[in-house]
Amino acid sequence: MIVGAGDGPCIVFGVGAREHHTVRLPDGTLEGVADWGAYTADETALRHGAAVEEETTDAEVAYARFPEPEPTRYRDRWLPR
Repeated sequence: MIVGAGDGPCIVFGVGAREHHTVRLPDGTLEGVADWGAYTADETALRHGAAVEEETTDAEVAYARFPEPEPTRYRDRWLPR
């Protein structure tokens, strides 16, 4: 999550994915690959619902409070004109 401050325009460009930094085990659970990084506990991000309460490298723990993702179609007005 990125929280802006101020009145001016801003551009944020980021690329990355944690998908390739985890391994799906035979039982279907995900396990983090050693030394890839972590899901960081950050007070500011936590206030906005965008952080874990305790740092972890386990994706299952990090995303436990969220529903499973599902495909959806773009809806009009999601982006400014």
